Amino acid sequence: MPGPGASGPRDDGSAPAPGPGPRACTRCQQPSAPALLFATVLGPAPPAQATERWLECATHVLLYRLTYRIDDQVLALGPCPDPAHRLQHRWYEELRKELRHW
Repeated sequence: MPGPGASGPRDDGSAPAPGPGPRACTRCQQPSAPALLFATVLGPAPPAQATERWLECATHVLLYRLTYRIDDQVLALGPCPDPAHRLQHRWYEELRKELRHW
């Protein structure tokens, strides 16, 4: 059975809907920057041992990045925040320590 965007008639005889096209497909195959960042910092996949801990760490890093709008493509947590921003600075330090394990 042809997949989405495949040419040829469907089983019901109607013409297939136009697919996303080659440009969109190519874009989907390219790894995104956050995916590369996570693979660099945490590895490409959770380890067989301590999988839950790894997932928790990855989730915390993602939440930190979303909360503080970190878009740094190299540093998982972005630059060290100003200590005057106590909550962010404390969370940053906790995550930095947690990331050392991976």
